[in-house]
Amino acid sequence: MVNVWNTKTASVESELDIRADRSNYGTWGLVSSPNKGIYCMLECVTAFNDHLLLREPARIIFFTFSSPAEVRNILGTSVFLPEYMELYRTFIFSKDAAVPSCTDPQCSWWFSAVLANKHKTRQDLQNLVELEAQLRCAAAATILNVASSEKHSKIYAANFILKYSQEAKMKSVAEAFLSSSSGADWKCRICSSKAEKETVRTVTCRSKHSWGRCGLSQQPCVDPNYLVCCWCGCTFSANTVSNCTLCTGPVR
Repeated sequence: MVNVWNTKTASVESELDIRADRSNYGTWGLVSSPNKGIYCMLECVTAFNDHLLLREPARIIFFTFSSPAEVRNILGTSVFLPEYMELYRTFIFSKDAAVPSCTDPQCSWWFSAVLANKHKTRQDLQNLVELEAQLRCAAAATILNVASSEKHSKIYAANFILKYSQEAKMKSVAEAFLSSSSGADWKCRICSSKAEKETVRTVTCRSKHSWGRCGLSQQPCVDPNYLVCCWCGCTFSANTVSNCTLCTGPVR
C-alpha cells in the first residue's frame, strides 16, 4: 500500500494498492501519463549505512488501475490514447487478447504493427502496409495543400499518392500538380544512381543503398540531420514535424 500525500494540506490524500512487496522500500516519486492510463513510481531500499540512507538498489514500478475490459472500451472510441495502446499491447502479448475494432486510423495502424511484429504472417504484414500507406498518403496530401511547401517535397508527395492512394479525389489533386510541375529524377546521395525499388517506407537505389521515407513528404531522408520518431522509428526530414504522423510519438 502506498500513501499519496497532498503537499498543500500535509495529509494523506489517497492510498494505492499496487500489489508489490514494499516492506523494505521507500517511495521517492510518483508520476502519471498524460491521460492517467499508466503510473510510474520510483523507489529505493530503506536501509541505513553509516547513518546515511542507502539509495541503491533502486527500482521503477509501472502500474495501472484500469482492467483489460476498461482499456478495451476506451480504445473503442475515436480518440487516440498512446498509453492505453501500450497497455493493450502488453495484454496482447501476455494473454493473446483479441484486437478491438478502432475507428481511428492511427489506432488501427498501431494494432496492425503490434500484430505484424508478433505473428509475422503475410496477412498481418499486408494489413500493416495498407494502413501505413493510407496514413502516409494523408500526410502527403497536407504537403500538397500547403502553398509554402517546397516544390520538390510536393513532387515526392504527389508521386507517392499516385502510387499508393486509393482515393480518387486525392489522386486527381496529385495528377493536377504533376501536370504543371517538373522535377529531376531522384539520385542516391552516396552513389548518384537512380531508384531501383520503392516501398511504402523506403527507396533503394541500383547500388542497394536504402533510404527511409520522410513520414510527411515521403521523400527519401538523405540529409544526415534527419529526425526519427522515438516510438515507432519513422524517419522525417529535418524541421518538418514535432509529432509522428503514424503513431503521434515525439520526433527528435
